[in-house]
Amino acid sequence: MHSLRRLGNARCLSTIPSIYPIPIRSHNFLPPYRNRRRTPLFRSLGVERDRVGGVKTKDDNEPQDYTIRQKMKRIMKRYGAVGFGVYASVYVSFWSAFYVGFANDLIDTSFILGSSGSIHEYVSETLDALTWTENYRDIIKNTPQLTTAAVALLACKIIEPVRWGVTIAITPTVSKMIHDYRKEGRERGGWGGRR
Repeated sequence: MHSLRRLGNARCLSTIPSIYPIPIRSHNFLPPYRNRRRTPLFRSLGVERDRVGGVKTKDDNEPQDYTIRQKMKRIMKRYGAVGFGVYASVYVSFWSAFYVGFANDLIDTSFILGSSGSIHEYVSETLDALTWTENYRDIIKNTPQLTTAAVALLACKIIEPVRWGVTIAITPTVSKMIHDYRKEGRERGGWGGRR
């Protein structure tokens, strides 16, 4: 039989009353959600939060690196609509830059296309070789702007990590500028506009 006896502030459970007492503390038996309130996750893991770049361990005090996807999620979670607006602006600006570059031959595509000439001719020749694009061939051959827009979109998708990096870099600055702009407007009695 088990016996339960008091040993100081802790109760002890043992099979034999005098040998190998096992201390039982009441907070060890609480459900996990209550333990989290008493000891935060980072403190219980021996880790403290860093305000700038991530998580610092207590041993080496060097921030651990986040992946770019984790950084992007943190930006969207922290800045909300401002982060999404900055990301959309960066996306549109990169796409339009590629479109203008491809449409005006400012971006050299000869290393990809070879001797084909323009992007429109290359895409048209490629679509002629594919059988499942029969319904779209006439549309693409008659509208070179659509072909250029599609290739610009593809190029923009390829450099997505670069766009994320730009978004991560400028979102805090844009958020601070918007905050200061609104604060100045409230002090003047308006909604944030400069007069």
